[in-house]
Amino acid sequence: MGIETVSKSISNKMGQRLNKSEEEVAVLNYGLFILIHTSIAIISTFVVGILTNTLIEIMIISIIAALLKRYSGGVHSSSPSRCLITGIIFSLFLAMVCKFGFYKVSNMNLGIILILGIMLSYFILYRKCPVPCANKPLKKESTRKKLRKNAFKLINIYTGIIIIFYLLNIYTGVVVFKTITVSILLGVLLQVFSLTKAAELTIGGFELIYNIFKI
Repeated sequence: MGIETVSKSISNKMGQRLNKSEEEVAVLNYGLFILIHTSIAIISTFVVGILTNTLIEIMIISIIAALLKRYSGGVHSSSPSRCLITGIIFSLFLAMVCKFGFYKVSNMNLGIILILGIMLSYFILYRKCPVPCANKPLKKESTRKKLRKNAFKLINIYTGIIIIFYLLNIYTGVVVFKTITVSILLGVLLQVFSLTKAAELTIGGFELIYNIFKI
């Protein structure tokens, strides 16, 4: 039994008990799907992180992006397995960027990067969030507003955490604080990227590769 089948079965039963509308059941189904899929993704990502020595970076990036996706929506691959593989590829790439690309970046330059990254994230969220998909139709305006509000609440929390760990990095010089700071930012940027047309084109390219290799 696939993830989609399990989430749909549970959401339909809950929807009947709670007397929810068709759209509310669809949103509930999407949430359950994300929860189950994320659990499997976390385990897989953990293993990849151990094997590539990027455990801290890849786990933070993946979790940050997954939590924000719950409210912001975004582009998806054509199947859960493809979505999982693509997510790990992106997260691993950004984990490598964090581990090796930011190692010698000064605190001042890092601060500038953080400001620009956060501003870009808010801008894309403001313009795009929430982005509907087949599993998460958003015809009801109240649903859109609720998801949008929650997405901005979450990114506000992320921003606060980024600031805290950035300051800890400055005043203590402990490398792990810098790693956490950059990883959170990259996780946010990964998710807001999934709201854009560029992400649709990128995923389309991955789909062609998956079709060739019959994944």
